[in-house]
Amino acid sequence: MQGIATQLKETPEGQISLTDPDARSMATYGKGTGLVGYNVQTAVDTVTHLIVAHDVTNIVHDRAQLAPMAKMAKAALQAESLNAIAD
Repeated sequence: MQGIATQLKETPEGQISLTDPDARSMATYGKGTGLVGYNVQTAVDTVTHLIVAHDVTNIVHDRAQLAPMAKMAKAALQAESLNAIAD
């Protein structure tokens, strides 16, 4: 237990997963609840409804994900510009 406590103190997020070291606790709708896992980002072409880009992160929130996903979608579609919408 002391080894785990030491590991926990050394992590910048203040959390560790014993089953998957890269996974993080993702908040759910219930207060004080969460699931250990990943945050999946997907970009979809609105004309074809096909996935044109995706990414899997262990970043809990989506705040910084729109710009990188838009750039990936723009490159995949070989477009000069695109409109990005997020939920």
